[in-house]
Order: sequence, then structure tokens, then C-alpha cells
Amino acid sequence: MKILHIASFIGNIGDNVSHFGFYNILKKLGVKCELVNLEMRRFYENYTHKDKLFWDDSLINYINSFDAAIVGGGIFRF
Repeated sequence: MKILHIASFIGNIGDNVSHFGFYNILKKLGVKCELVNLEMRRFYENYTHKDKLFWDDSLINYINSFDAAIVGGGIFRF
């Protein structure tokens, strides 16, 4: 199973601990998966780097290329 995890992975130790706990739960449940992390900060309105992402059809197509997607670990602002 290939899972996309859209969340905050940089700058917040609390989020990182939360992700680690979530991944451990998946492991204890016997879920065999490949996790792909996508930094949610790249979607923020005030994010100005050239790798900025948008909630658009290309993102939907990317998400649909996975078996599952999980969103969590921060707040979205549009």
C-alpha cells in the first residue's frame, strides 16, 4: 500500500512526535505501506518559494495515484 501523508514535517517537534506515533500505530496494526511525505507548508498562502503547491487538478491527480492519503499535522490557510 502506498500512502501520501500531507502534513507539517519541518519546524515543529510536536508534529514530528505525532507522526512518529501514528507510524508506530500503523506498524503495530500490521499495515505494510510505503509512506510519502508532502510538506503542507508548500500550500500556505504566504509560502513564496518556487516549489509552492496549489490545491488544483494536478494535486488531485497526484493524490489519486496513491492507495490512500492522510492530511494532518498543522493548519491550512487559503
